[in-house]
Amino acid sequence: MLYAGAKREDTILVNADIQRSNRSRLLFFLHIVIAFLAVLSIFALTNSELIEQRKIYISLLLIEGVLALINHHFTQTRPFLLNLTIELFLSSLLIYGIILGVFLNPTEYSTSFVAFILTLPILFLRRPIVAIAQILLFVSLFIFLVVQVESPNVVFGDVLNATVFGAGSIVLSTYIMKTMMQNQILKFKTARIANEDQLTGLLNRNCYETQLKNYPSLCTKTLSCIYIDVNGLHTLNNQKGHEAGDKMLRFIAKEFQMRFGKNHTYRIGGDEYVAFAMDSNNSTIAQKIQKCVQQVKSQNYHVACGYFTAPAENLDISELIKSAESNMYTAKSEYYSKFGVAQRGFRE
Repeated sequence: MLYAGAKREDTILVNADIQRSNRSRLLFFLHIVIAFLAVLSIFALTNSELIEQRKIYISLLLIEGVLALINHHFTQTRPFLLNLTIELFLSSLLIYGIILGVFLNPTEYSTSFVAFILTLPILFLRRPIVAIAQILLFVSLFIFLVVQVESPNVVFGDVLNATVFGAGSIVLSTYIMKTMMQNQILKFKTARIANEDQLTGLLNRNCYETQLKNYPSLCTKTLSCIYIDVNGLHTLNNQKGHEAGDKMLRFIAKEFQMRFGKNHTYRIGGDEYVAFAMDSNNSTIAQKIQKCVQQVKSQNYHVACGYFTAPAENLDISELIKSAESNMYTAKSEYYSKFGVAQRGFRE
């Protein structure tokens, strides 16, 4: 009920994806509702028989407009505000369903509220307990107002329909929430397997090649490429086994990921890593690399690092990477010259 049938740790993993999906859905449904209410408002203003509906349509139109502005400008980095906006959107439509069925048509069965209570709770991926609480609240409010306002000949039918379809909505929304959550988790895990290096946890070469085309649009001033090659992996594997080599690769990956971020650090080969930094000056990048190299040396590991920074304007991502790789090979040659071929990489 709290996590739609999933484990808490799984819901945490997919929370960002759920927020993006809900935000997109909210924007879509708000546009549809606003367009529909705009047409109704214009029609009500030109029809003298719809005087009572004018204020309702216009008021609801203004509310949805405000929610659309909030969603567009403020919810992208504020999950709580996004969730609140979703609840307000759903509640406003449920209230409209109650007004339409109970107050505007007190002598007829309220089909609008029944339709809303069945469909609205399944529009977004939310915790089932939240959807259930909302359904119970508005079904109770509807029944109370039906008994107070509607004609006696329709009260029993509306109360029965609200009870039956409210219960059905609870079952349906809970099932759909669980299904949607399972799909989100499966999608996330599939994407992680496809894009994440299983040894180091870094993004893999497949993701690297897919994301390269996006980097020019992510920077406004400069883009820096940091190219890292591990010295002595083969020697270490031969001397102490592949488990020791894997341990070294994981440690180095963790250090560079810590400095350059999980979303921009890749393992593109057995002992090669590439990272990108947007709009960072050379001194900052050099300091980060130096700290990483120092930490790596503290474990008696060694890496060759090269980086290159290019202006964002007319950026050629391939040339940027080649320049960083060339600087890395220069650093690697200096390392071999200093320690000699016989001692390359791991040292006792």
